[in-house]
Amino acid sequence: MPLKQVGFAAEFNCTAGLIGKYIKREYGYDYSIRGITGMLERMGLSYTRPTYVKELC
Repeated sequence: MPLKQVGFAAEFNCTAGLIGKYIKREYGYDYSIRGITGMLERMGLSYTRPTYVKELC
């Protein structure tokens, strides 16, 4: 499901943090990042690790 359909901007990747925010908003459950990644692995799903890019001056 595209992120835009669940209320997040389309430019975001599906990180564990965003998945956690969605679960909290929709279902009221609060998971740690480690809990979310473990749950995704058990379900055979994946997520994107955030990438940090240093901006050059």
